[in-house]
Amino acid sequence: MAAIPQSPTTPPPLITPDDESPKTLFDDPDADIILRSRDSQEFRVLKLYIIKSSPVLGKQIEATPQLANSTDAETPLPIVQLSDNAAVLSTLLTFIFPVLPAIPSTLEETMELLSVAQKYEMVSVLAHIRGCVALRDYPLICSENAFHAYFLAQNYGLRQEAVLAARITLTFTLAIEKLRSKPDVMPGAYLYELWKYHRSAQANLTSNIEEFIKTCAASTMSGLKCVSLSPEGIPCWLDEYIWGIDMDPSSFDLIVFQTSLTYHIHGSFWTTPKGNLRKGCASCAHIPSHTVYGTVLTLLFTRPHNFPIT
Repeated sequence: MAAIPQSPTTPPPLITPDDESPKTLFDDPDADIILRSRDSQEFRVLKLYIIKSSPVLGKQIEATPQLANSTDAETPLPIVQLSDNAAVLSTLLTFIFPVLPAIPSTLEETMELLSVAQKYEMVSVLAHIRGCVALRDYPLICSENAFHAYFLAQNYGLRQEAVLAARITLTFTLAIEKLRSKPDVMPGAYLYELWKYHRSAQANLTSNIEEFIKTCAASTMSGLKCVSLSPEGIPCWLDEYIWGIDMDPSSFDLIVFQTSLTYHIHGSFWTTPKGNLRKGCASCAHIPSHTVYGTVLTLLFTRPHNFPIT
């Protein structure tokens, strides 16, 4: 008995229209069942793979009569009628059978594929799809499509993707003026959940920020000879930047961070504890900015935030 393939260690190639068609891939001469799509395309497959992958389809197969009329009159096989179209069904089957997985090329297609796998309670298939998608050169959800991804994930009931998209939206101001430019007409319930998430994230920031500055930020900045240090021992410009995130999480931005650091090093006046004024700061020029920014990143994205999804 062939084993169902595991997630690959290297990104699998996309199956394109020039490759084998789904009809060729899933026209097994040893098939013992036919899956029929909503648009009447039939897939002749071995039912053992389907039963092992999905308890939902397993029950549906068990309830299917042993014989039924097929478009192939020579070899009548039991037919399981599914509500999914042929395109998404053929892609889903590539993650079940020992063939190259056909990774969808768009966000919309990927979300639909994940939703179908979730509908059929295909736990291992869901992990397989997400693993293959994660190995691609570009992320499925990013700042450019975060709001659209959040809308799709909520629409399909994909909690993992909804939370990821919601986290990315923290870097944007959640205002009506901003959302008007988005392509989706997002239901009020989805916007309300996102608003609650932003409020929860900001509340967590407020409750954790002092501890973060005294421990994590202070230890990262230990030994620094900045011209203007806060009482906690970190540069005043960084202290103000962190508290600015507390006031507005959307202000968390690498460009703003680098601008603040550059201005402090080259063109700012700071008041020292002795009351003197000094221009610039040579010491902060040696700060590994990527390390400091990564440290601040943990404050915003690794703190637990409650995110109810309907």
